[in-house]
Amino acid sequence: DQRVADVRRAAASLTTVPPYNKKFTGRLDELLALRARLKDDLAGVISGVHGLGGIGKTELAFTFAHAFASAYPGGRFLIACENKSSLRDAVLGQMDFTALFRDRISDEERMQPDVYFAAIARCLRARLDALGHVLLVLDNVSAAALLTAQQTDALTALGPRLHLLATTRLAPPGGARGSWLTLGELPAADALDLLEKHRKFDTDAERDAARRIVKQLGGFALAVELVAAWLAAHRDSSSYARFADGLGLGDLEDIADDADTQLRRHNHERRLSAVLGPVLASLQPAERRALEYAALLPPDHVALPWLRALVVADFPALDSAAARLADPWHDLLRRLERLALITRPEGETTEPRLMRVHRLVQQLMLRDLSAADRAARQQAVDALVKQRCAALEKTTCVIEARWELEPLTALVDVWDEAGHVGAAWLMRDMGLKWGDLAAWWHAEP
Repeated sequence: DQRVADVRRAAASLTTVPPYNKKFTGRLDELLALRARLKDDLAGVISGVHGLGGIGKTELAFTFAHAFASAYPGGRFLIACENKSSLRDAVLGQMDFTALFRDRISDEERMQPDVYFAAIARCLRARLDALGHVLLVLDNVSAAALLTAQQTDALTALGPRLHLLATTRLAPPGGARGSWLTLGELPAADALDLLEKHRKFDTDAERDAARRIVKQLGGFALAVELVAAWLAAHRDSSSYARFADGLGLGDLEDIADDADTQLRRHNHERRLSAVLGPVLASLQPAERRALEYAALLPPDHVALPWLRALVVADFPALDSAAARLADPWHDLLRRLERLALITRPEGETTEPRLMRVHRLVQQLMLRDLSAADRAARQQAVDALVKQRCAALEKTTCVIEARWELEPLTALVDVWDEAGHVGAAWLMRDMGLKWGDLAAWWHAEP
């Protein structure tokens, strides 16, 4: 009876967290540890997961939200925090979350970000009182200031029924180490299971080869996932044994086993390069070009119409208007998705406008580009951005065009961080456009 009741409560729990990954493997101890840290008898419940990029922090947080859905009748909501130094800005920028309270907040309150944030907190308190526990997943926190008590107190003051779960590459905030989970490498047995979930081992020799792959990848979750996706997509042309033999595993093992080598992060990057090598070598020129352009766009807001325009300009044969029997661009996109090089965000199921590219994949793509090629790709992106901003100036259907403001706004952070000469211009343009929509909380930054 208790199990049936839990299933019913889980089904009734509203969520904006991306769907459960059916290939998620292991991490049971970490899930239970997170549950233990998020206790109901503490005032201001906040915990977190930190570790190297690509190690699986976000996936663990998402899986926690699904595994314990029955404990959160008030809902489970994703708050994207990358490049946000203010918790207020992160919350107000999460439109699918703020939309829950649209009818209970006046236009006057929305005009001032601080007042708007206070109104959100007020509505959240009412939701906690009416429905019960709520989980907010603060994903990919990149600024330590966002997790200071000065900022989190506005939410933790709502009481122990509101749980905050943060993921970050940063070290735990001062005084909070006991409530934070350091996510390490994926155990070898779990990494092996992850490979097998993508592609079964036909023989004992294949299983032994998979063990060699797992050993050399060192439990780097993203690397294991990429290998698994690549092998699943090349069942007829490759095998675990062939893949393992071509990795250059000896060099990687020497680096990983060298007691004097302290640069653990760089060791992981080399492992990722070994994984991406065969994957990227199998790509057609147009597919690789798509990843090169995607590496210059916001990782969580890769706008597919932009990406298509950029790649088609270099490879006109991809234009579906010229294709007679199929859509070459659609085929290219599906292949990149199948190889786990790009992923769909929540809500994008049939004809997505936005995709995600892992930041480490972006970094490796840019590192392998020559200076001349990178400058050429950046020039094409710059020209497209100016074109899209000019088109938005002329649009008469603002609501329909609003989706494009999100990736443009995210690009502001990318350009600002890189010292791009157009950063100030794009900041001003986005501020004016959000102001035209009376979205002051977006315009202010």
